[in-house]
This record gives sequence, C-alpha cells and structure tokens, in this order.
Amino acid sequence: MARVLLINPSMDMAAGFGDYKALSEAMPPTGLAYVAGAARRHGHDVRMIDDFVENRGDEGLLQFIGAYEPDVIGIPVLTPVAQGIEQFCSRLRRERPGAKIVFGNLHASVFAEEMVERGICDVVVHGEGEERFPSVVDGLTSESDFSSLPGITWKPNGAAKTTGPAPQIRELDTLARPAWDLLPWSHYTFLPFVTVARPCLAVLGSRGCPYRCTYCVEGDADNRLRVRKPGRSPTRSSGLSAITARGTSASSIRFFRSIRSTGWRCARPFASAGFPATGGGPLKHVSTSSTRKSAAP
Repeated sequence: MARVLLINPSMDMAAGFGDYKALSEAMPPTGLAYVAGAARRHGHDVRMIDDFVENRGDEGLLQFIGAYEPDVIGIPVLTPVAQGIEQFCSRLRRERPGAKIVFGNLHASVFAEEMVERGICDVVVHGEGEERFPSVVDGLTSESDFSSLPGITWKPNGAAKTTGPAPQIRELDTLARPAWDLLPWSHYTFLPFVTVARPCLAVLGSRGCPYRCTYCVEGDADNRLRVRKPGRSPTRSSGLSAITARGTSASSIRFFRSIRSTGWRCARPFASAGFPATGGGPLKHVSTSSTRKSAAP
C-alpha cells in the first residue's frame, strides 16, 4: 500500500477571468474524485486537497506533504494553472525529493514528453486514468517498468517515452465510487446561473462523443460514446451512494456527460426516484450538464 496525495490546484481567478471572476465558483473535481476512488479500491491510502477551495498556497501544501509524506502526488494540469504547478513542483523536488509526481489532464498530455524530460514530473497519465493510475502508483513505488502500460509518458534510460495511445474505459459502470468524502464537498456548486440548490455534487453520465468535429479535442476517432446504464441499482452504478455515505449530504446532483442528448437517459431514473440525502430530506434538484451541445439537429 502506498500513500497517495491528489491535489486539485488553485488558480489566480483575477488574472484568469478578469471582470468575470465572480462567475467561477468551486465546482466538484469529478474526474479527480473518480481517480481517488480507484486508487482507494486498489488498496492505497489516499488523501485529497482541493486547493481551489482551501487555498493553502505553496507553503500550506508543502506543510501538509511534510506531515503526510506521500509516496506519490497526483495533479491534474490544465493550461490556466500550468505555470503555477511547474513552479510548485520545482520547489517540491528540492524539498521532498523522494516523492514521485504524476500529472494528468489535457495540458499535461499535450506537453507530456517536455514535462517529463525537464523533470517537472515523473509520469504523465494520458486520457482516462482510473484503471491505470493505481498501476502507475504500484510501479513508481516498486521502481517497475511501464513499457507494457499503454497511455503513459515516463523517462526510462534518460529519455522521455510514450507507451502508445491511451485506452478507453468501455464499461463506465465498473468505475469505483468517487471519493467525495475526501473533499470539501459542502463548498461545491456550479456556475451561479445554473446552480439550483447547494451544495451540489456531480455524477458521471457519459464519456466520449459519437461525432468527429475536427475543431474539438473530443473528436478523436477512438473516442467512442459510452453511457452509464441507469437500469442498474442507483446506489451501485452511479456513485450516488458515495455522496450519501460517510457523512456527505448533497442538495443537488448534476449529471455530467459529453453531449446534451445523452444526459437525461442517465439522470431521469434518479430524478423520478427522489434519491434521498443523508440530511433526512430528498435531493432538491437533479439536472444535467454537458461540455458542448450535440452536433445532431
């Protein structure tokens, strides 16, 4: 068992959004919660910091890392936070040289070999990380070879290497429950103009897309649309049991999916069932959210 710390990084809202900074609030880091659940199911000891909410800064993060002494630190990297993460990890290398650093998400995937070559991180996990991140943790703590693990960038023999395309997770209902209990869930909402009730958490409704728009990052030919199967038990197949477990009680659930036409296929059974929250009353709102509109008319 390894000690794993996952960090959702903060960002300078004024610099990133200017006059529109008030429109961005702390939203649930859904992907990171699913990765944490996968690592915990694998047997690792997992802690999480949502620095967007907690705003610990570099000093606070390093203080926590010094106390917890994680073997592996995982950070999702998007472009608005990339520069700050690089600066933080450079200092982390100096002060905690034994900790291994793993990056994920789009910016890290695009610049993976450069980041690994420069020593900013040890490994980049491309694509969907739930199935491979626990194996990466195992490999880093045992100094194993990653050549047989697809969708990984690392640095064997002094040169960065990528082990081929990242595989998709075909059956989303096999994912571990998201580890909402490790996060400051009571602070989460969505954009002010779509939030109905607070706090609000998220359930993964689908991944991928059936369309191949050339301008879109999701337009890869291998990015098949996969939808959760709402016919199964809500408490098992959706991650909603994790929301009502261990003291978490959300007032609003938002189903995330890639395109608008797939959302209610998953959300409707839960909305009609009035899935209970642990606070004693029913959920106040079940809704859907997409990263883009459907390309179909």
